[in-house]
Amino acid sequence: MFYIAMLLLGLALTAGALLKGSAYVAGITAFATTTFAFVQPAYHFFTWATPWLIVTVCALVWAIRSRSTWSRVALIVSAGVLTLLTLGASKWTFLFTIIAVVFAFIEGERGTKPWKLLAPTSVAVATLAMAWSGNLVAPNIFGTAAAADGDPHSLTIQPGDLLPDEAKCDTSNTTFNRNSMAGTKGRLWADSVSTPFVSKDKDAQFKELTSEICVNPTLGDAYVQALSDAHIGEFSVAEANPWLGDFTTKSKSKDGLKVWLVKSSDGKTIHVTADYQSNAQMVNALLFALDNQGTKTAPSTANWPLRALVADTLPRVHKEGDPKKQETLPFMALTYTQKSGGCPYVLGVNEKDKRPENVSCETAVKVAPKKPTPPRLTVTPPGKGGSTPTPSTTPTKPGHSPSPSTTPSKPPKSCPPGQSGNPCLEIKDPKPIPSNSNHTPAASHSESAKPPVHPSQTAKPSKPGGGSTQPAEGSTPRPKPSESVPAPEVSTDPSKPAQGCTNPVTGEAC
Repeated sequence: MFYIAMLLLGLALTAGALLKGSAYVAGITAFATTTFAFVQPAYHFFTWATPWLIVTVCALVWAIRSRSTWSRVALIVSAGVLTLLTLGASKWTFLFTIIAVVFAFIEGERGTKPWKLLAPTSVAVATLAMAWSGNLVAPNIFGTAAAADGDPHSLTIQPGDLLPDEAKCDTSNTTFNRNSMAGTKGRLWADSVSTPFVSKDKDAQFKELTSEICVNPTLGDAYVQALSDAHIGEFSVAEANPWLGDFTTKSKSKDGLKVWLVKSSDGKTIHVTADYQSNAQMVNALLFALDNQGTKTAPSTANWPLRALVADTLPRVHKEGDPKKQETLPFMALTYTQKSGGCPYVLGVNEKDKRPENVSCETAVKVAPKKPTPPRLTVTPPGKGGSTPTPSTTPTKPGHSPSPSTTPSKPPKSCPPGQSGNPCLEIKDPKPIPSNSNHTPAASHSESAKPPVHPSQTAKPSKPGGGSTQPAEGSTPRPKPSESVPAPEVSTDPSKPAQGCTNPVTGEAC
């Protein structure tokens, strides 16, 4: 309202000056009104410094118009204020202001027609230079505003300042993209949101998606709806981004998505508005927060296709959650995982028409990247008292052959009665036993841990109930059980014969 009031006031002053024959006042007022009309939408025009600028311009016009003493005073005061507003601005703005003040002073002295033309022109140029350099948004009179070629740091954070550069839209490309409109070549289905991806690379596909969102309100609206529906645990994306609701409200107005379009001056080309691109790059920023896992294939639980058969407007998508209307098609998986675990959020982008999709929690867990599992190492603790570690039969690294255990097994406590030779007793000093005529060499035994056995003990028993025992070839007959000798005590020293052990045939010690 105030903006319209200022425009009407400027027009009224211009008309009044023309009716009174004051061409200079009319020209300066018209210029100031035009500058205000163009500058205000782009800048925070209304600061406490703005009235000082308006008063300065009017005072200069008065000084140029009259050569009275009061006009000289007004010239000096207004020139001083204009100079203070220019401090901190670009050197060209300051130069234009000095020139305007000098020309206005000369015009007041001479009053000739050339100076009456040059003075208002210099004032207009100085005012326009201040508008371009940003001094119309000066927060104070001491010139701390950023200049066009001065310090680039802005005191006010503008929309888009905190967005990643990759998410921002190219403002030089605002031509409306018709990939969602009927009749577009390449669309596979009537409810396709857009055309299939051209590239097979996941990063190139993501760039295709964000670039099209910047110039296709239907596709941008589809992801606004999908993100508004998203929950990550108890976190609501819509509640954290209220601008999503504002976008949806405006898209549901009487004009629908056409509210985001505007025609070119020649009426031949349709463009998206700056307001739409401001929202589109924020949609892209939310997508950039997700991890691109590339192409996956799984059934969806919900998707956003186009509504059926609309004309003379941009089609909008709607959420389809019917399980019978879900398909298993390849999609680009954009995931959001949390350290605390839980079900990851996955936003699928159908590769055939770029529609957003949701998947089940089981699919989301498989799609999301898994945590790397550290390798397990087998560590054998060292022996007590500084002794050598006990060899382990478990390999500690690839290619390592485990050493056999050297720990002897415990022998049985006693042998079954009726057996001679005592093969079950343990020999604690496994030294090789020399061979002789009555003993088999130790190297010929398959079990080196057993003591040598006399040839008389090598006979094989027959099967139960099969008659007498057959003696081994070259051996002497074995005595009957009634004639068997009790088991002797075997010495652990091989140099000493066993006590009480004699051969029943030869009578020699064994």
